[in-house]
Amino acid sequence: MKETLNLFKITIDFLCSLEEEQLMDLKNGKAKLRIEYPKLKKKKSNKKDNIIDVCYNLELIKTREAAVDYLKSCNLSVNDLKIIAKEYNIPITSRDKKITLIEKIVEGIVGSKLRFDALLNK
Repeated sequence: MKETLNLFKITIDFLCSLEEEQLMDLKNGKAKLRIEYPKLKKKKSNKKDNIIDVCYNLELIKTREAAVDYLKSCNLSVNDLKIIAKEYNIPITSRDKKITLIEKIVEGIVGSKLRFDALLNK
């Protein structure tokens, strides 16, 4: 009951703030009242968490081709790829294109793992 009275108070306060002409338009049906909700800001996906997930998944991949396909499907920016390369101490240049960064990252993570496994199985 108390909440209903609060809603009436809000409505009355709003109607009292209108001019006479606006009230007449409401009464005659020329204007309507409507409820609008404020637009909520979309929560930005945390880039750092996304990059950590990509790194984790990349370490699980067994072939270079699958790793390249995976990185391409992630739609990472060049800056994101540079962050990943830095995380694994993979040497890159500032002029590297996206595909070059992907190839260097794959070789640095998956390629090195494959080479290491080949040495162990010799």
